[in-house]
Amino acid sequence: IDEIGVDVARFIFLMRRLDSHLDFDIEVAKKESNDNPVYYIQYAHARICSIKEFNDKQEERLSLEGASLSLLSHKTEKVFIRALSEFPFVVQSAGDALEPSKIVTYLNDLSRKFHSFYTECRVVSSDKELSRARLFLVECARIVLSNGLNLLNIALPEKM
Repeated sequence: IDEIGVDVARFIFLMRRLDSHLDFDIEVAKKESNDNPVYYIQYAHARICSIKEFNDKQEERLSLEGASLSLLSHKTEKVFIRALSEFPFVVQSAGDALEPSKIVTYLNDLSRKFHSFYTECRVVSSDKELSRARLFLVECARIVLSNGLNLLNIALPEKM
């Protein structure tokens, strides 16, 4: 814990079901890269916070109010929306089965889908209405990641 921190240790232990074998690779746990699963999820949250901060600093700050989600038609947007909608079911399932690893797996998958969305779809662009819809989607992701990491008692950095 002194070498890797409480969040990383907790996350790695929660990644596995109680009845499964655990290989704890301390070198991976020390990395601040995509190889480290908790870093990958926290980085998604921090990236979302920086998108929000970027929008807030714009001369013409876009409000999320009135966002038209029907404009979100790109394949990665649809996949991302579908993944976000699964969160309540994952939490219920994890609670029923007493398996927090289900939440960890979900958050890893959601982060992967967020990073794909971010790579393929510019969030803030010259199209104000599409930007508003994408900012709304990104805010939904921030809330889900925040709720998921809070359930696991893992820190939510806004910058990395």
